[in-house]
Amino acid sequence: GGNACFLANKGYKVLGFDISSVAVRRAKNQCNSLMAVIADSNEMFFPANSFDAIINFYYLDRNVLKLFETILKPGGFLFIESPVIGTCEDDYKIERKYLLDKNEIFLTFSGWDILYRNRIINSNSSKRHKVIEKLILRKV
Repeated sequence: GGNACFLANKGYKVLGFDISSVAVRRAKNQCNSLMAVIADSNEMFFPANSFDAIINFYYLDRNVLKLFETILKPGGFLFIESPVIGTCEDDYKIERKYLLDKNEIFLTFSGWDILYRNRIINSNSSKRHKVIEKLILRKV
């Protein structure tokens, strides 16, 4: 909700959704102007070309990734931040199905402009690590 609140406070119309009522309530408490709903992303419907930008941080559902191509307007921006293969799953309690494969985003959104890409490795004292992919893409 922090990113959604930041954008809403800057005057953007923001729709935030999460399956967790706790997360939605917390976001609404931070930002009254935020339109936030409790919803399962696999059960939602949006018309084609509905959004100027989509922010998807630390949530990986490949069905939703496919939906982004439809609901994002041409020229729209997709911001993604997600753990990727190479993360120590046992330490971070992340199942492999929730980790991006190498170059998965580029294959999924082939033909889109890559405006920014950064891969960060956060390591702890026991040499275990979390690999995070940060991307900004523009729909052509």
